[in-house]
Amino acid sequence: MTDTTRDPADAVELSVEYLLGNELSSRWDSDQRRAWAGVMEISRLLPAKHDREMIAEHGLSLTLLRLLGGLNERDQPQARDLAADLGMSTGRVSRHLATLEAAGLLSRTHNAEDKRSLDVELTDAGRVRLAAARQTALEIVERDFLAHLTPDEMATLARITTRVLRANASTDNAQ
Repeated sequence: MTDTTRDPADAVELSVEYLLGNELSSRWDSDQRRAWAGVMEISRLLPAKHDREMIAEHGLSLTLLRLLGGLNERDQPQARDLAADLGMSTGRVSRHLATLEAAGLLSRTHNAEDKRSLDVELTDAGRVRLAAARQTALEIVERDFLAHLTPDEMATLARITTRVLRANASTDNAQ
């Protein structure tokens, strides 16, 4: 029987080779391959893992949690406001809001000044679910991410991600 257990760092290195091919990936040194592929793998692995946990415990994906959080932080926003805040299309936000409304976590009412627009507000049940889900999300991030970094590593990573995000910022990031 073959041992299929593999060091995640080795798997990341292999994923670069699969993506770019050996000839192209050989242009990068090992640190470059591991840095880029590691960021890609973390951004794939952790959100998927955290989504599963959040859905199992609270019935909320990370996207729905972000929407509830946005509703909590804004005063009766409209879907277009939330879409702009979260980098999503208005249609996607509207579909998610319908899901949250059906679950009793928010209410939508026609805007008094523009009957074509809907104002969105958390219900009491939505505020309770949000508070509990935020606590779980905090614990998950601390367990799966922050616990594995020293304060110096966190500061370095924060500087790196800020620089790369700013360099790649787009005025049209809606998805």
